[in-house]
Order: sequence, then structure tokens, then C-alpha cells
Amino acid sequence: MISLNKRLLLTNLTGLLIGVFLVSGCQQQEDYSKELKPLVDKYNSAWETGNVDEFDDIFHPDFVRHSDASTSAINLEELKKLIKDFHT
Repeated sequence: MISLNKRLLLTNLTGLLIGVFLVSGCQQQEDYSKELKPLVDKYNSAWETGNVDEFDDIFHPDFVRHSDASTSAINLEELKKLIKDFHT
């Protein structure tokens, strides 16, 4: 048989956990899709058309693309070359 003190403690802890869950778990998440869609569209367009100059607006010049060994690029210029070679 659980003592009254233990029962009150369990009840309070359960209430606290439910309260924390409701406060933190039910907050509306920010929707970044409207901001990201133009970037994704520009990226896809650059890949499809080979217009790699569009990447200047998307990537930092020192970014690194991690992929398999045959398609890795250590910076933006290598990515541009990789895509140009893909289209030729």
C-alpha cells in the first residue's frame, strides 16, 4: 500500500510533467517553407539548366558538399564545375 505522502508526490509529479508537456510540446512551430521555397526553386533551376551562377546567391563560397567520392566538391567553384561537366 502506497503511503499518502508518496501518493501526493506522484500526483504532483504527474501534474507537473503533464503541464511541462502541454506548455512546451504544443507550441506552434514556425513555418519556414515560404522563405525556403524560392531558394530550393533556384537551386533546382540551376541544376536543371546548368546556370550555375545562380548558386552565388544560395551558397557561401567556402561551403563543402559531402557526397560520394565521384561527386564531392570542396567549394562553390568545384560544384559549379561539377554541374557544368554534368551538362556537357
